[in-house]
Amino acid sequence: MSTATMSVIQTLESSPNILHENWCVPREAGRFLHIITLMLGCKTICEVGTSIGYSTLWLASAAAQTGGQVHTLEYEKSRQDLAKSNITKANLQDRVTFYLGAAIDQLRQFQNEGKVFDLAFIDAAKAEYIDYVKLLETMLPSGGCLIADNTRSHREQMSDFLAYMEASPLFDVAELETPNGQLLARKR
Repeated sequence: MSTATMSVIQTLESSPNILHENWCVPREAGRFLHIITLMLGCKTICEVGTSIGYSTLWLASAAAQTGGQVHTLEYEKSRQDLAKSNITKANLQDRVTFYLGAAIDQLRQFQNEGKVFDLAFIDAAKAEYIDYVKLLETMLPSGGCLIADNTRSHREQMSDFLAYMEASPLFDVAELETPNGQLLARKR
């Protein structure tokens, strides 16, 4: 990880209220995303829920090492503006493509364009996880990885998603007992 990226991450972490108020993943989750991206050698990454770009920094830093690209979706312009600023300060702007608007609409557009992603990370509107995964599963190849955040902290809001993933013949699934909970799935 570059010094510039580490500096931006450390600056964000020095203001835990900012991270908490903007629903950013904990540091352990960011590091997990970084390592998974590196281990799998992911080149095409879809992030549903940019917020201020904290998790994007971890993904993009790994993408810089794999020669990959992060496609990140955010609904709120003010958050996306902060994310763009953080990514630029980390010198990762060539590794990230930003999309503004409803994630469902953008995912449908990606589907229509025939996009394929090695890794998809979901951390957005919890009640919409089921809709996100039904679109993303068509864009993940065999061996593709899906990670969903907050499976413990927001369990009731995504019970349909969790039941769908457990019963899906398309995925091998494990749930990690991290502070917020994360679902890790590999497409068969």
